Amino acid sequence: MTTLHRHIAIGEQLSFDGGRIVVTMQNRTGRSASLRVDMHDDVRVDKPEAPKPPPQSHRGVAFAKA
Repeated sequence: MTTLHRHIAIGEQLSFDGGRIVVTMQNRTGRSASLRVDMHDDVRVDKPEAPKPPPQSHRGVAFAKA
């Protein structure tokens, strides 16, 4: 798998697979962005997975003695 990191401005586009997939940044506020993805009808879109919660740490947690 290849990873691509690009900083784009609002209104700029990224094109993939010879233009079959085009991603446009529509808006950005703080740490989130609104993206528009245009693609050919035969492009498969997988259902997004829910983010995994960070591992729990027990530091600083007081336990009662039994």
